[in-house]
Amino acid sequence: MLLSNQNTFLPINLNSGDELVASVTKKRQHHVPPYFAIGRSTFMNYRLEDGSQKVVEGFNMTSILRDLSANATWLFWTLVMERDLNTNIAQFTPIGISEKNKVKKGYKELEEAKLIIRVKRQTYLINPKAILPKFQDFAQVYAHWTDLIKQKKP
Repeated sequence: MLLSNQNTFLPINLNSGDELVASVTKKRQHHVPPYFAIGRSTFMNYRLEDGSQKVVEGFNMTSILRDLSANATWLFWTLVMERDLNTNIAQFTPIGISEKNKVKKGYKELEEAKLIIRVKRQTYLINPKAILPKFQDFAQVYAHWTDLIKQKKP
């Protein structure tokens, strides 16, 4: 017996007394627009490259975003739009005194909320628990985040 589906042929050998039951289902086509994920307060297990597992506590972004000032909100979403999806690093150069003041005020608040940290001048790392990078890059971005936090502490 030979089954065919346009370009695919599948030979099947049946013994006497065997019965072949087949069904055809259409593939689901999900029409989901591009999106990114924000953190939520829960726990997540992920496997490190060495095979060990690590538990990461989530980040309650809903309540944090609700309480941000206008300057901090503007800076945060500006950095999110400018970020590299793999590294969560955003480069942003403010234009004019008005934007420089927004960045100065907003940065202080976002750093205190542990949403961003300055990597170098005009370069920021967004907390990977707040705005998630691509899944396969999470461990590396999270390690970079924790290293910068440790360096920042006095």
